[in-house]
Amino acid sequence: MNKQLCAISFVLLLFAMLASAAPINVLLNSPADKATITEYTQTFLFSFDQDPVDILNCSLTANNEAKGFRNSLIMRNNNKINLGLEGGEYTWYISCLDKSLNIINSDTRTLTVNVGSTVKEGYEILYNLNGLRSYVLTIAPGQKQVTLPAMKGGEDIDIKMGGKTYFLDVVKMGNYLNTTFVEIRDRSSGKTHRMFTPSTLEFDFNNDKTVDIALLLKNVERGVNTYFAVTPYPGGEQPVTPPVENPTPPVVQPKTPPAEKPPIQSPPAEKPQTPPTGSESTSEPEGEETGRTWFIPVIIAVAIVIILFVVLSSLKNKKSGKRTPEKGARQDAKKIMPEPEQQPATPANFDIIKSTGRRK
Repeated sequence: MNKQLCAISFVLLLFAMLASAAPINVLLNSPADKATITEYTQTFLFSFDQDPVDILNCSLTANNEAKGFRNSLIMRNNNKINLGLEGGEYTWYISCLDKSLNIINSDTRTLTVNVGSTVKEGYEILYNLNGLRSYVLTIAPGQKQVTLPAMKGGEDIDIKMGGKTYFLDVVKMGNYLNTTFVEIRDRSSGKTHRMFTPSTLEFDFNNDKTVDIALLLKNVERGVNTYFAVTPYPGGEQPVTPPVENPTPPVVQPKTPPAEKPPIQSPPAEKPQTPPTGSESTSEPEGEETGRTWFIPVIIAVAIVIILFVVLSSLKNKKSGKRTPEKGARQDAKKIMPEPEQQPATPANFDIIKSTGRRK
């Protein structure tokens, strides 16, 4: 009896060991094999046949390229990876890595993405496992403004365009002075923006110098709910290249005025033709000519006066006849050269008479 019990317990222990040693398998839930989707973004769901306690992360591989990842909140059922795909056919599967660094692959499926020319306006709501929501908008030129329901911190807005998805995360909200604010993070650039109520923030996700969306913060309610409105391509027409062509005409127009200015400057070139009469006509020929015209008569008048004065003076001298020019010259010479003083001649021999002081 004891031998039978030991054998049974040994068999049960062996089965338990084999069961615990069985590898974990990845099960694909959706989309189905050979499915065709008409949207850029698709949600891929997968599960495990055991509790994934040893699973570190999982990734989605499409056409031999890792496209999406999940490295947290990995559960046994309905694990989700959101992925935006361009039009075409894809072969995809899920790969997971455990603590022993073993790679576990799921089955392989095919998928066809067939997006028509018309894009559905509005938004879609995706419910995440943590209870938060994602608002998905596929934008195209000409769409109207979309007002979103109340959003909470941790929820996000997913903008799809050109086969790619761009995420705007609501980080937090609150009050500031006399207004309210919301901080929103752009995953593509990693920047966090603070928006005050009401205000608008524009995003150019693909850096093509065209505003893709204008995000309007309409209201923040009790610091819990925030309300946004999204306007796709607020500039209206998406091709913004025509305005780039417009600057060229202004470049041509400034060139024409310089061509018109030379005719205005040409008349001064004709001025040198008039001054051939003057020998040294420069910038002010008229001023010099007028100065010469009045100065010459003055010189002539002065010369005439001098001549008349000389003539009159000579006539007066002839009429007077008091002295000839020679006599006058002699008299003048005498006046100029004073005669030497004559000293009394002393006789050679003379008697010295001594005076007695008496008069006879």
